[in-house]
This record gives sequence, C-alpha cells and structure tokens, in this order.
Amino acid sequence: MKNILVLLTASILMSCSAQSLDLSQIDFNRPAGQYLDKLNISAVEQQKGHFEILKNGDKVRLELKDNGEVCTIYTLREAGDAAQIRFSGFSLEPDAGGRIISYKDKIAFYNCHPDRTRTFEVLSKLKEMLGKPDEIVTDTLSLNDGTAQLLSKKLPATDFKIFKDEFGEYITCPRHYIWKKGDMIYQYTFIRGSKTIANDLVAMNIQAFKDRIIFGFHNPAQDPVLSKYIK
Repeated sequence: MKNILVLLTASILMSCSAQSLDLSQIDFNRPAGQYLDKLNISAVEQQKGHFEILKNGDKVRLELKDNGEVCTIYTLREAGDAAQIRFSGFSLEPDAGGRIISYKDKIAFYNCHPDRTRTFEVLSKLKEMLGKPDEIVTDTLSLNDGTAQLLSKKLPATDFKIFKDEFGEYITCPRHYIWKKGDMIYQYTFIRGSKTIANDLVAMNIQAFKDRIIFGFHNPAQDPVLSKYIK
C-alpha cells in the first residue's frame, strides 16, 4: 500500500511540475528556455548538423552534415505532450504529433495540429494575430465533393470562389494560408476530409529554413510553397 501511495504521489508531482505553453504567446527573440524548460515533453533530442541531399546515380539519400549547427527537437509523440501545448487557447489534437525546435537559443520552429473541430476558429484567430495573408495557395474542387461543400459553408465568402463551366460547378478554395512576419513564416494548411477539416500549423524562422536544419523543410530552394520567401 505504501508503494502504491509513493507511486501516486510521484505521478501527481510530475503532472503538477509540467506547465503549459501557448504557442501564440511566444516572443521569438526571447531565450527558448524561458518557454521550454517548464515543459515535460517525453521525446527531446539534440541534432547536430544540417540536412544535405546526396545523389549517386539513381539513388538519393538524405544525411546530416555537421558544420557546427546544433538544435534541440521537442517531439509531441504522446497525448500527455500535446496536453501541455495550446495555440491561442485552443487545445491540440492528442495523437496528431508535432514538434518544437530551438536553434541558436531561440524557438525557431513549431508544428502543431489544433483541435480539428475548431479549424475555422483557429483561422480567424490567425487573421486577427497576423493580418491579411501574404498568400493563399488554392485548389479547385468539384462543388459536389463533400469537402468543397463543407468549405463553402465554413469559410468567409471572401476566401473562396464558385464558378461553372460546361462540365459542372466548382469551387476555388484555400489549401495553404501564408504569412511572413519579420523573420518568421507562418503556414496554415487545411487537411481535407468529407466530415471535418483538420489542420496543420507551422511557424518557422527564415534563417533556420535557409540553414536546412528542419526535417520536412530541408530543401528550401525547392520547396513548392515556401521557396519564394527566402529570396
């Protein structure tokens, strides 16, 4: 019985010691430890080097080359990790994953998935925070598509356009919203479904992007959406 009480007490203390972080409140000029040291994230690892794409005939591989770059990656693998993070008060999807990366003692990147039932509220909050998007990357869908119908009901009328041709009725609607604010790029992406629209939110320091330290954004010159923002 005493052992059980000790374990319960330890568990309570650990849960109490971990605090929460609202990503929308980050000042990217402040030390990363001010925000990250208070968290209890289950997967934290140090990465040395930047990513390089190496080609040998038809074979292509990605590897890290160490030119002195050091970053720390906080990976949101478990529901308990996501429970410590918010975005403008919105909780995150518990099992969708995410990352926070510190680089040169600053938060240089985060990727998260706010509650999919609040996707359009998150969009409104981003517009409130960041203003008019610098770019909206669009897709064209048949208006008979379940996703298209959902978007036409939920999006502001200014964010989509419905048109007809001889083959049917279509909607041009957002896939990515992009903002460039100072040294940061924000990208908010709709992940389409017939019943709900999930989301993917990225905030990324432009120099970290150029330095190729972020897996998934490790080829900035060829990034189909964001390459223009490093020129």
